Amino acid sequence: MHKATFQHCDTAVISFIETARFSLWVGICWFTHPLIFQTMLDACARGVSVSLMVNFDQVNFRFDGLDFKRLEAAGANVLAYIGRDLLHHKCAVADDCRVLTGSYNWTRAAQCDHVVIIQDSKLAVQFLQAMEDTVARCRRLAQLCNTQPKQVVFTQLYRPTLLNMQDLRKNVVSGAKTWLVVAKSSSEWQAWVYDQRHYFRAPIGKIAWDTDGAWDEQRFRQWRLSTAIGPTAKRLINRYCLRVQMDDIFTAVHPAGTLLGTGVVGSDPELTSAIPPLISRTVPWLILPQPSNEQVQLPRIPKGGILPYKGSALALLATLERASAT
Repeated sequence: MHKATFQHCDTAVISFIETARFSLWVGICWFTHPLIFQTMLDACARGVSVSLMVNFDQVNFRFDGLDFKRLEAAGANVLAYIGRDLLHHKCAVADDCRVLTGSYNWTRAAQCDHVVIIQDSKLAVQFLQAMEDTVARCRRLAQLCNTQPKQVVFTQLYRPTLLNMQDLRKNVVSGAKTWLVVAKSSSEWQAWVYDQRHYFRAPIGKIAWDTDGAWDEQRFRQWRLSTAIGPTAKRLINRYCLRVQMDDIFTAVHPAGTLLGTGVVGSDPELTSAIPPLISRTVPWLILPQPSNEQVQLPRIPKGGILPYKGSALALLATLERASAT
């Protein structure tokens, strides 16, 4: 039996899991779908031997994500892939004879996807072998309790990028500027991390490109000259929208100067629909496992939450690297 599904892929996955009789092996990049998760719990409850291999990143392992420890407690073998690349599989093998594969990640995102189910024992063995070959680059959840997930940013949908401190150092050497951004609360920092963005509160009620949401630098410059706004607001907006460039470094700090994490600017300014409006830049954050003992001396808490870093950017990255190694 071979069957392809191009709509309601989650329903096809759920049906595949529900019909597993004694074993289920899953290798999946992103898994956030609660109904599929419940179906796997149900499979454990009826005695199916369940093994799950999932990418260890902030998409899967976040504070409001699926409780993989609960699946582990139900008897499943849960493995987190920690390789430098992505675990990009989207497949499952049931009862050593049925294979589910395709483009669909196990999420609720509405994409143009497909899954294919193939009844073929020889093919199932090949998939199982591929997953067995990957086990050495995985860890059990208990081994990762003090480890931050990899930070994945989609600079292009088909090209996820994993950043590290060496990448940021190369940016600095290439001329990228370094900025301090102040997270005034833990909830604000969590929002930046969750969305992989930095949000800047606009100090005026209307932004130049709010008619269609698209950034247009020429139109922004014209608006800046023709609109009566205060000098402080103009300076802050200019700084965030014009002086901050793609590939610049953002280092997040607490108002007390405690280092929280760092990242690289990955997008032009974008306007949110919040009231009052927010401007944002994509930032793949590298999060410190714990606050650094070394602090950045802030001359003041900057208005708008951002100011240029006046010290040595390379020395700052070295401080962050030491903190990330603790």
